[in-house]
Amino acid sequence: MVDRLENNRPVGPSKTTRNPGFTLVELLIVIGVIVVLIALLLPSVASVRARARTAQCQSNLAQLGLGIQNANRNRSEAVNAVDAGGNPWTAQIEPFLEGEDAELFLCPGDPNPLQIPEGDDRRDPTKTNFQPSFAANSQMHRMQNGDADKITVLDFGDGDGDGNNDSVVHVVAPIEENETPDTNWGTNANGQQAFDAGVDQGGSRHAGNANVLRHDGSVAAEPSDELLDNHPALEGSDGWVPWRTESDPNVNLWDAPASEGGRHRC
Repeated sequence: MVDRLENNRPVGPSKTTRNPGFTLVELLIVIGVIVVLIALLLPSVASVRARARTAQCQSNLAQLGLGIQNANRNRSEAVNAVDAGGNPWTAQIEPFLEGEDAELFLCPGDPNPLQIPEGDDRRDPTKTNFQPSFAANSQMHRMQNGDADKITVLDFGDGDGDGNNDSVVHVVAPIEENETPDTNWGTNANGQQAFDAGVDQGGSRHAGNANVLRHDGSVAAEPSDELLDNHPALEGSDGWVPWRTESDPNVNLWDAPASEGGRHRC
């Protein structure tokens, strides 16, 4: 009986002894699922990284605000956008900052600093040609305790097209010595064109929002479109120039665009 069964047993591998493995179709299905999962996860990862860059940028601005306030308390003169000796605001507050000083002046979403080689003066906040990611209100030295909502420093880029970030927002019309001031907001090279370009580039780092430091030390993201609408030549633009009047001989007012009425008054 046993011999007969053994003789009738089929020759070749049985289903129970076949080597386990995946078919080509099964492998393609697994690969397809992995690709779909990666495609779903990538936007989330990019969004998290963008939020982290924004948070770091706002933290840097908050630290700069503390440095400005500390400098104003301990210096004989208030911090100027550029002082009488030609020192930018970055050099004036640098001694009053803690940690990696140069890094505090940079936005992690700003690609410009990455193109500057190590050891270059544009990486040194004490140098006149330092390239920060932020620009100061050129009237920052006139900010007092009652001006909490006034803009002090904000995300800003290359306004004049020279490939470098601008460290000052001209809320007053700059002039050269012994020259008649060109106060036309629409035609002055430091006016609307430079302002719009700098704000647009600063806002591009955070999906159309620019981080803004107010004089009370608060930091918030503001749509760059709102900053463009609330520009320094606009009548009633109190966020920029709350102190100047036409009677001030040391201040040159911007001529507002014709569509927005007459000269700005505060």
